[in-house]
Amino acid sequence: MTYSNENGLWKVSTAFYSMELDESTIAVTMGGTEFVRLDPRTGLNTPGEGDETNLDEEGAITSFKKAKEDADSVTFVWESKSNLWEKKEYILICREENAEYKVRITGKGDVDSVNYFSGSMTDPGHGSHFEFCEGYAPVVGLDSSESYYFTTNKPFRRFSYLMVPPMFYYTFRCVDETARLTFALVAKPGEHNFTQFNYNLTLHRWGTHFWLWTDQSGHTKVDGTWETPSVYIYKSDDEFKAARQYSKLYFDLGYTAPKKKEKHPRFWYGPIACGWLEQLTWCYRDTYGLVWASRQNVYEEMLKVIDLRGLEPKVLIIDDKWQEEYGTARESKERWPDLPGFIRRNKEERGISTFMWYKMWDAEGIPEEYCVWDDKEKRYVVDPTNPGYLEILRGNMKYILSDEEGCLGADGLKIDFAFWQPVGRGANSYSGKYGVELFLELVRNIHDFMKEVKPYAVLNCSPSHPMFAPYCDQVRLHDYDYSQRDVMREMGERAAIFTAALGDPLVDTDGCGYNTHRDTMKYLTRAVEIGIPDTYAVSDTPFLKLSDEEWASVAQVWKKYSSEIDKMLQEND
Repeated sequence: MTYSNENGLWKVSTAFYSMELDESTIAVTMGGTEFVRLDPRTGLNTPGEGDETNLDEEGAITSFKKAKEDADSVTFVWESKSNLWEKKEYILICREENAEYKVRITGKGDVDSVNYFSGSMTDPGHGSHFEFCEGYAPVVGLDSSESYYFTTNKPFRRFSYLMVPPMFYYTFRCVDETARLTFALVAKPGEHNFTQFNYNLTLHRWGTHFWLWTDQSGHTKVDGTWETPSVYIYKSDDEFKAARQYSKLYFDLGYTAPKKKEKHPRFWYGPIACGWLEQLTWCYRDTYGLVWASRQNVYEEMLKVIDLRGLEPKVLIIDDKWQEEYGTARESKERWPDLPGFIRRNKEERGISTFMWYKMWDAEGIPEEYCVWDDKEKRYVVDPTNPGYLEILRGNMKYILSDEEGCLGADGLKIDFAFWQPVGRGANSYSGKYGVELFLELVRNIHDFMKEVKPYAVLNCSPSHPMFAPYCDQVRLHDYDYSQRDVMREMGERAAIFTAALGDPLVDTDGCGYNTHRDTMKYLTRAVEIGIPDTYAVSDTPFLKLSDEEWASVAQVWKKYSSEIDKMLQEND
């Protein structure tokens, strides 16, 4: 890396990028193309009355200087003040492979949003100049009808239902440039008090400018000095390289640790049979409603069909809703007259471990004083930082997993409904944590309480952020919409994103949508290319019927997969 000053214009050059810096601009160039001219100012709005927002109004930069240099980096600082903050410092640390940008504010107030590179929030055309034409974010939509890619002439704001939380980065492409420019939001542990990282625009007098913003929603309290999460700026060869670079930042900084490839008990590797769509087949028979088909006789029949198909799963997942109440996690005795016996017999007689589906956040049966308000959906959800709820959660984990008399004796949990996390200014938790931090607290507690009871129990979940890597035993690729017709591409992309985020987790390929014959058979026979094979149904539906020969081919794939797993475990003994 080299840097020099020419008449007040600082020039930084590395093998990966170059920058030109002055009082009002951070110009970033790659491959001979200037991708952006960033306004170094960032607006930190505060909550106003009701739903109003106090906009951060800021004048010109009052000072700009090279503040520090060492063998590996050079640091520049811009200073100013605004109507909301006594002092604002914009810090840019340039290194060979990336540049780190963050804001240090002094004053008192609650941060509603951090608007990176926005300029003064009251200027009609505020924001930063850009040359890129296409953006990418690793955020899959609910039915995957929304692309990971977006045109940069429109705002991009998407809540991820299937990857909660996602990795918070954008990577942008310029016409005629192969490399991409990435903006990656990286927060220290305890500072992920947001749920989104959004791309926004202003259009004023034919000028279009962008900025990136997070939704602290007033839950970051400042009384003195506070530093924002950092935005790292770096070159990426492609979208998935950007993802690996993102998680590597977290791992290298020591904020978290990647999931490492280790030897586990045999059942961890599957195959898996989940009952969710099998329950749906009973709806088609007009026998039960979908969640009410989670009952003992349905799963006993499912196991008989599994035997007929020649399938040999190592895990059976009992899905929604085996509980009488979601929050208290005790089985419905009417639908499950002997759930502990069912689980025990499957393990002893068939060698099948049972995972229980678990609905996160749902407060059914939980006292209101142990809950937190969700502004978006206008409901109470459980507060994973409330000591009263934590005692209930610890008891739930013991009841579900313990082999003691009076408990279920399951060997794992499939946790779901992460997207129910509470959002908004009214989501005031017991600890003050919000957003990703609050969800991390829930997942961490579930994980730790599970391992207290049964160290070899499996936590199956779907976070796509490196902070969750230590707690995710199996990553689940999540729902595949019935209207889709490209299962291997869709699930393959998801697997690439999840593994980039977490390190080397086991991948539960999840059941495909059981939509068309071709797409379904493709996944049933090829999911092993991605991870652990998993079927969600074994019975016919009015829309899909597989022949005995086709089921035999699926069984053969499973047997080959199991044989390879057995061989791997024997070689590692």
